[in-house]
Amino acid sequence: MVVAFDKGQPPAPIGQVVAIHGDGSGAVVLGGDGGMLEVAAHGVRVGTYGLPPGIEYGEWSQFHYQYRILSAAGLGTAQGHARWRSLATSGIAPVRLWTVVRILDYRGRSGFSLSIRDQVTEWLDTTPNMRRWADPLSKRQWDTLLFDAASLLEAKSEVDRVMDGGDLRGLPDALERLTQPDEERVLDRP
Repeated sequence: MVVAFDKGQPPAPIGQVVAIHGDGSGAVVLGGDGGMLEVAAHGVRVGTYGLPPGIEYGEWSQFHYQYRILSAAGLGTAQGHARWRSLATSGIAPVRLWTVVRILDYRGRSGFSLSIRDQVTEWLDTTPNMRRWADPLSKRQWDTLLFDAASLLEAKSEVDRVMDGGDLRGLPDALERLTQPDEERVLDRP
């Protein structure tokens, strides 16, 4: 998904980019109201996101900050739209959200880390209204995971980078950053 953002602070999504002028001078954006608008390259920044099938722009825009954190943390599309949606709408604090993605990727041999990963996976795979707890981990487990100053600093700096729009590029760079082959819809001006 390619999304146009205004240049405000923090950047807010304008709409999904449906076409980019071949010369990089602007794009056509499908706004949240369903209308099309044309934006100039100098007035917009673009974020490109590899999302699993099943997540549409309308849903994404409601939780764009959380979805952007999930993308920046490296949550793969193989996790499926149900897990992405569950994480984005969970209300988990941003640094913890980043940490959950890292936990899901854990492939080491530590028994503690593997049990944490399994607990998070089970929580994600449980229907939200059937969960016993609002968070996948207890306060003590979070404290243990976020005790490492280097990991906490990395998560905090990455979350801040996303909040400030560090995951966004200028429109001319968007053609190089497209994540899906079917998203390359370029308008050639006559």
